Amino acid sequence: MPTWCHMFNATLLGSARLWFDELPPESIDSFKDLRKKFLTHYLQQKRYTRDPVELHHVKQREGESTEAFIERYTSESLMFKGAPELMRIYGFIH
Repeated sequence: MPTWCHMFNATLLGSARLWFDELPPESIDSFKDLRKKFLTHYLQQKRYTRDPVELHHVKQREGESTEAFIERYTSESLMFKGAPELMRIYGFIH
């Protein structure tokens, strides 16, 4: 089972990798727990996909550093399925 968890990590890309990297340390006790958290997170997203036009609503928060905003925007923009790269760039500039 521990090997499965390490192998699972190596297969992740894009938003799944960001989700995994943001999990608190030692928050997963088994592969079954990892599978449950992953499915809960991603099955929920299948029910609701964000409209790419909403990208311009992602704004820098008061007191948020530019670096923190860039990281958050990058992470959130991955949730907008079907948004072309140009739209992501425009949304960031906006």
